[in-house]
Amino acid sequence: MVLAFVILLILFLLLHSIRTIYSSLKIKGKINPHNKLGYILIIIDMIALWIVWFKMCEMEYYTVIIQTLLNYIGFNILIY
Repeated sequence: MVLAFVILLILFLLLHSIRTIYSSLKIKGKINPHNKLGYILIIIDMIALWIVWFKMCEMEYYTVIIQTLLNYIGFNILIY
């Protein structure tokens, strides 16, 4: 389970690197943003990012208790 999470994390960071490099090159004008092949590759990259992200969320070790925390903070604000 830990190995799978680490592999997904590495894949996630790699996909983000690809997206960041593409955006940087697009801003610098070295890549034509109207190129269909580049657009398709970035769409595939973003879909893969979503898939990896949700798989990583399923494997999360520590659950975040945001709802309980927000209820506690709101109750304290109401009282004070």
